[in-house]
Amino acid sequence: MNPLGVHALVFAGSWARKDRERAVAGAARLGYDLIEIPLLDPKAVDAAATVKLLEEHLKAMDDRAALVRTTVAADAFVFSLDPECSAPMRPEFLTRRMRQLRKEHNLTDGSFDATILALRKWTSSELMDAGFNPAAVSGRQGHTVQVMLHHYSTRRQSADIAAAAHLGEWVHGRVTERP
Repeated sequence: MNPLGVHALVFAGSWARKDRERAVAGAARLGYDLIEIPLLDPKAVDAAATVKLLEEHLKAMDDRAALVRTTVAADAFVFSLDPECSAPMRPEFLTRRMRQLRKEHNLTDGSFDATILALRKWTSSELMDAGFNPAAVSGRQGHTVQVMLHHYSTRRQSADIAAAAHLGEWVHGRVTERP
């Protein structure tokens, strides 16, 4: 089994029906065998609907296997490209896909880190730079504000320059309110 997993909040903002469908599909598409369900509001998690979604995923696995006249292995991996689901998606599947995306978007100079951790850091930093409330950003990442600020948001030069410009304008009396 692939020991790596992904947090559902990478794909969606909650565990509501449409979000959980999007999260499971996204995790499957990227080759994860584990999805961490956000329990921001444990009472809001619909366990029966989650089981139903996973049963639907199993049926889709069975249907895919039947297309090539085989069956899903008894010890199947939840997310697999193999028709029998007897082998997990290889971790380099995502690496190759990210490499392909970097090439398609002309990000080949090596300055763009496309790891999941880097993307989570970028998401937090981008939302913080856009002025979103730290509690909202940390909730989206599934962490406390302290963890998000310490591990996921990064100080970016563009934000630092904007902050310095704002302070300069404020000191010189040209700003009447805070951003």
